[in-house]
Amino acid sequence: MNPEIINWLKNLNTDKSNPWPNEVTNQAPHKPFLLLSVIDGIEQGWIENNYIELSSELSGAFYRYWDEIMGDRNTKISIPFNHLDGEPFWTTNKKNAFLDDKLFDLLKQEKHRDHVRGILLRKYFDNETAAKLIGIGEMSGDIWEKSKELSEMVQNEFVAMHSSKGKTKTSIVERQKRGQSFSLSVKNQYRYHCAVCRSKVITPGGKVIVDGAHIIPWEVSYNDDPRNGISLCKNHHWMFDEHLYTVRPDYTILMSPILSEKGQKMDIANIANTKILLPANESYIPAEEALLYHNRKFEEFHNSL
Repeated sequence: MNPEIINWLKNLNTDKSNPWPNEVTNQAPHKPFLLLSVIDGIEQGWIENNYIELSSELSGAFYRYWDEIMGDRNTKISIPFNHLDGEPFWTTNKKNAFLDDKLFDLLKQEKHRDHVRGILLRKYFDNETAAKLIGIGEMSGDIWEKSKELSEMVQNEFVAMHSSKGKTKTSIVERQKRGQSFSLSVKNQYRYHCAVCRSKVITPGGKVIVDGAHIIPWEVSYNDDPRNGISLCKNHHWMFDEHLYTVRPDYTILMSPILSEKGQKMDIANIANTKILLPANESYIPAEEALLYHNRKFEEFHNSL
């Protein structure tokens, strides 16, 4: 590999003045984490050229590494994204950056990509932490690949109820991968907005306000088809699961009469009977069969009161 590029990677300008732990070789790990995230993006296909956007995918990858290794220590992805501008292979332009052509061409090739990843892991992390980071990268790749597989389901006829065969004895890790893959495939289609209130919030730490919520619960349907999903903020996800509202097949919101009872403190006038936000790609619009299932459960719940 080009000695100049190796020199770039081994001599990142990192902060060593703060009390950084031994796990990150007593220096700020921001830049190595961001470069590992860029490598993941190229490997997984959501970075297709050397024009690097400060995207939700890049933020998600960065904060997965950060949270696992640095715990509750706060940071912002903008710190390395902008500070990398001082390195010879990175040019920042507001919320976008350009990666050096030579380095990008190397990262497109698996053997060189693994070499670059190895340089970063050996130079900026101790052995135990490097092993953890490899595992995080592999899990991230698995989640991304699984989310792409789920997205391919929208090309076929919607089937509400799937077989439970082989789906109840998976490991905790596999269940986490499945859940995160589904959530990712749904939230991406709504651009991280809540379908009910249109809220979109991403914290400086990369946390988002929305979940990828199942319409027919997975425990009932075993169905991770994105059309069995809807992007909802934490409040509206809980309310949906508790049958405090439902979404009709024409995508309008039917609120529970419970919310109009005396003593309740929620303004529902601005969402009652309005249409939910739908994905721009019509292939991902919630399936009528799934919505009708939730409508029935909504009705059964209120009839039982």
